[in-house]
Amino acid sequence: MIPSDSPNASHSLRRVCLWFAGVMALAIVACGIYVPTLTYDMIFDDLMSIVRNESIHSLTPLFGTPDGYGPLKPQPETPVTARPLVSLTFALNYYFSQQDPWGYRLTHIIAHLLVTLIVWDVVSSTLGQPVFRGRFLNNRHWLGFVAAMIWMVHPVNTETIVYLTQRTELQMGLFYALTLYLSIHFWRSHRIATRVLLCVGAGLASVCGMLSKEMMASVPAMVFFYEWTFIGGSVWMIFKRSWMLYVALMLSWLPLAGIYLSGIGTPAAGFHTAMSAHDFWLTQSNSFFVYWRLLFVPWPLIVHYHVPTLSSFSAAWPSVLGLSLYLVFTAICVWRRKATGFALLWFFAVLSPTLIVPLPHEEISERRLYVPLMAMIPFLVVGGYTLVQSLMQRRVQSGQAEGLAQSEATRWAVPVFLTPIVAITAAFVWVCIVSLPRLQHRAELWSYVLKYQPDNTFAIASQGIEDCQRGEFKIGLEKIQIAYDSEPTYFFFSATLLQTLDYMQEHERMLVVSRQLYDLFPNDAARTHTLAASLEKNGMVDEAIEKYREAVELSPSTWEAHSALATLLAERNRNEEALPHFEMATELHPDFMNCMNLMTVYLNLQQPQKALSVGKLLLDAARKEKSSEEVEQIELALQQMEREIAALSPR
Repeated sequence: MIPSDSPNASHSLRRVCLWFAGVMALAIVACGIYVPTLTYDMIFDDLMSIVRNESIHSLTPLFGTPDGYGPLKPQPETPVTARPLVSLTFALNYYFSQQDPWGYRLTHIIAHLLVTLIVWDVVSSTLGQPVFRGRFLNNRHWLGFVAAMIWMVHPVNTETIVYLTQRTELQMGLFYALTLYLSIHFWRSHRIATRVLLCVGAGLASVCGMLSKEMMASVPAMVFFYEWTFIGGSVWMIFKRSWMLYVALMLSWLPLAGIYLSGIGTPAAGFHTAMSAHDFWLTQSNSFFVYWRLLFVPWPLIVHYHVPTLSSFSAAWPSVLGLSLYLVFTAICVWRRKATGFALLWFFAVLSPTLIVPLPHEEISERRLYVPLMAMIPFLVVGGYTLVQSLMQRRVQSGQAEGLAQSEATRWAVPVFLTPIVAITAAFVWVCIVSLPRLQHRAELWSYVLKYQPDNTFAIASQGIEDCQRGEFKIGLEKIQIAYDSEPTYFFFSATLLQTLDYMQEHERMLVVSRQLYDLFPNDAARTHTLAASLEKNGMVDEAIEKYREAVELSPSTWEAHSALATLLAERNRNEEALPHFEMATELHPDFMNCMNLMTVYLNLQQPQKALSVGKLLLDAARKEKSSEEVEQIELALQQMEREIAALSPR
């Protein structure tokens, strides 16, 4: 008998054709929505992550030089600082397309489609688990497709796809879904070799996710609760069946722990910020339910949300009570191994790092829903289908046989269910298309935010920066001042105002702002340094020297303060006092200017041998920072100095 004529072969061919048709449908819809965005500008933090991020401008060396940065050793104070794998993929894009956003966004569209296919498989596989007792056996593939389609076109995902810096979220989402996908296939496999390979694959996927974004940290727990809910068995049975998998997943925490223990972290996030943890947690209890609103009503979509800070329990108690009831209900459902509990837990667990670790002025971000919706949308789709099927079954004539009633209910449930699903999908696609232009240009980005949130001070300041970049300094400065006056303790506002005043040479106003910040933060090295610089620009040198000394005492490892203090002292011919600070500045940061200053002071103090030794550091710095002609001149000057020293030395 010819294999292709067998019922099994025919059925397999039909499944492959349907799968291919589904993939094509998903690809066509994704391209229809996102291909027009390929030429959109880089916006917001994209300049910091890509254009000004020198660590991605060369693929080699991967870990950078001892005193430089590379793709897997990102430079500090960027959105990819603690996310080296994202830095590496940016470097690959930069290698092929430089600063053209086309290649970066094409990568995002492909990755988003790949995640959608994984979600489709995960949902279909989950509905086939024994816990459902064959209830969805004949419907699991198309239900998985519907869930994946709705997740793919959900409007909150537009920011993750178009805003290039959010590759952190996109990559983490890819590896989060891939880890669960490989884990499911690990449980389905009975061959030891295959299980080992899948276990290693899941561990590696988890590591890659940890190196993409910290929110990946919850994946080992969510894999466990998936097994607890859908595979079943006691904790001991789960351990016996999957101990190898959980060892691999828990080991994936080590790279993330290593990054943070080394002192590298996400800029602006942490318990050291001006916003107290107490206020942040109260505020986030309310923000959590804003995420739920965005799940069902994703409009308006704005890249930055202004959230009023809740500082007292009396103001926050409704949301705190609501979140407490949510967690209690979730815990009960999880204990009873209900799919509802898993979906609710997934939604909270993935968001939990950003709900717990303070991140001022970023209490809510649409992009954070990218992974939480992977479980919540399938849960709602399957739950909706189950509800429709149950209602249709009740409407079937009571006189029919039970099997026939079930069959009739199933036959009618599909079209009744798909009618609103098609409408929802079409509505989501329309919202995506209408809202995407908000991300097209940097200049329009903040105008769109202020259209819906006119009191959003972060957007006001950011629009002020855009005004200044267009040359409208007076208007821009006004907006930045408004933002600063609303919250002078927020570093972004104060730093932006001071930079703008400095550029406009408004040094007297700069001094006023610097004194205000110093009064607010008297023991802060950065604010003390800023005050010293403002005093210097206003000609108050003696006061500037004292403040620079104070800044050095507060932070001895800040080379800028040492260099600025030493420069002022040297200008006043106080070379002996300047020398130790120039030495420290050069030790901490041996760039061309620090080496040149130290060498000059040594020569002024009649210490030619020490000057010559610094000259070698100067030459190394020149090779990195200066042209070949300048390097050649420095080499000749050092050779001449060496000859002069040799001539003066006693024979």
